[in-house]
Amino acid sequence: MAVKKSAKGGQKVESKPKLTLQGAGRNTKYSATSRNKARKKYRGQGKGWWKKTKRHQKKPLLLLHQKFLVGLLENQHIYKSIQTIKKRISKMYHLEVDDEWNAIHYDDLWIYNKLQLSRVLGYKCGPIGSTVPKPDFYIVRPAINFLGMGRFAEIVWIEKDTEHFHPSNFWCEVFKGEHLSVDYYYQEPKLVVKGTKDESDPLYKWQKWEKIDKKVKFPSILKNLKGNYDWINCEFIDGNLIEVHVRQNPDFRYDNEVAIPVWDDNFCENPSFIKDSEYNTYGRRGIYVK
Repeated sequence: MAVKKSAKGGQKVESKPKLTLQGAGRNTKYSATSRNKARKKYRGQGKGWWKKTKRHQKKPLLLLHQKFLVGLLENQHIYKSIQTIKKRISKMYHLEVDDEWNAIHYDDLWIYNKLQLSRVLGYKCGPIGSTVPKPDFYIVRPAINFLGMGRFAEIVWIEKDTEHFHPSNFWCEVFKGEHLSVDYYYQEPKLVVKGTKDESDPLYKWQKWEKIDKKVKFPSILKNLKGNYDWINCEFIDGNLIEVHVRQNPDFRYDNEVAIPVWDDNFCENPSFIKDSEYNTYGRRGIYVK
């Protein structure tokens, strides 16, 4: 160590030079090293290092702006992806009337006319204005109803004449028994669900739909349809075909085993609740799924 005289005449031992190449003190080492590298660029000390030069002054703000833009673009991408998936699901299940209507071949429109379908199947039925074969209870409902859910359907006693009913309806004999909804994929049953309801409730008000393990044969009258349909949904009462749709059952698109319709009088907060708006006019808020 070098020994020097201090200003007061005493002796002073010089401190050992720093081994770092950073800093700007008088003892900072500037000599060449065995690494044969140039002196390190000054990077400053402390939190405010980026304020040292003009080049760094706007960097944090710029980085935040870039991150914001990236996040915004990612969120837009996710939003668009979700909307695309929703549209695909809507078309797959024909959640909109337009989708279902446009999917039907014009030669197959008769399957949506329940009066024509009932006549082809040999049921006791007829248009409004025709007389019933005997006094009895009959179901009166719209001949064509794309909105579903048994809208305006009712079971009434008819003596003979039917002129007092709305002309868009038709009358048909009443079937009682097991009510099934079956999804067929290229005429093979893939989903069979059974409906449960209280006899005192209106025809549209179901308590529960549940998957069951049962094979239901594809109706023979539908085997020669002109349109090419991947999925066909059929409803049966006691084995009698009553409705046909060229779509799947929308209440089971969540990979659920059970669908419980939620009405105004039984609604409560539940994490399994799924809202649907298409049935609001009938007091149905959505479904609980299990």
